[in-house]
Amino acid sequence: MDDIYGELKKQKIIREEEENRGARVSKEDGAKYIIRAMGYEKLAEIEDIYADIFQDSKEIDPKLKGYMNLAYGLRIILGDGTDYIRPKYELNREDAASMVYNYLFN
Repeated sequence: MDDIYGELKKQKIIREEEENRGARVSKEDGAKYIIRAMGYEKLAEIEDIYADIFQDSKEIDPKLKGYMNLAYGLRIILGDGTDYIRPKYELNREDAASMVYNYLFN
């Protein structure tokens, strides 16, 4: 685990202050990490250009709205079929694997 976190921090996917090995990861945090891995962090952090495209967009942390919208637009994350994205939803292994798969193959 030390090597994994070391590499993630070296590549600036996870910041030092974000490391919390026992924490649960939300969908919006997962989107943030993948968008950073793709090198789109600067795009995601541009303020006031991302529309509310989900019924629950107001639940997205304003600092992560760009990450969520980009991840959705790139088909890394998906809605639940009812116009909701569920940003605070805790990722389980299956969800995380799906996000990684979509990142790699979409």
